[in-house]
Amino acid sequence: MPAGSSKSEQKRAAQATRALAERLLTLTPEQLAGLPLTDELRAAVHTTRTLRARSALRRQRLYLAGLLRREDTGPLEAALARLDGHRRGERELFHEAERWRDRLLQEGQPALAEFARRAGRDNPRLRQLLADVTPAHARSAAAPGRARDFSRGACGSGCNGTVAARQPIESAVCSVTLATTTRTR
Repeated sequence: MPAGSSKSEQKRAAQATRALAERLLTLTPEQLAGLPLTDELRAAVHTTRTLRARSALRRQRLYLAGLLRREDTGPLEAALARLDGHRRGERELFHEAERWRDRLLQEGQPALAEFARRAGRDNPRLRQLLADVTPAHARSAAAPGRARDFSRGACGSGCNGTVAARQPIESAVCSVTLATTTRTR
């Protein structure tokens, strides 16, 4: 921080550094391993995760933020942005799979033909799963507000196997959608 910066700018910078320190504490060990961290920072993150006493945890978080202030955080922030972009891509893929699942359950064979055309191949497993779902089950599974219940397997007693049919359809759509997306990139 330049010497001529205002007190408000200094506070914002300190707050951003504390937020970055908190962000590091939310990452899994595998994600941390892929980040450009010094050994001192890695040890501080590990120590912070082992603490349980509230006051010690607060002091350690401040220490971690202090370590970050002394370093160039540009490469670290860039790596975190890439990590967030990867998560966003996974989330978009999941939402696309959900849309296809709902469309397949609502429209049936016409949607399956469109899906096979876009994927560039036919999926016999998906065709069989769709054939196993009765029209009444498909209507109840695709009803607005019920998708979350079916995805979690928490529907009531009225679904009679719809959950079992819906989850494999979702996983089959996910795998085909993933294969299609990775091929087109």
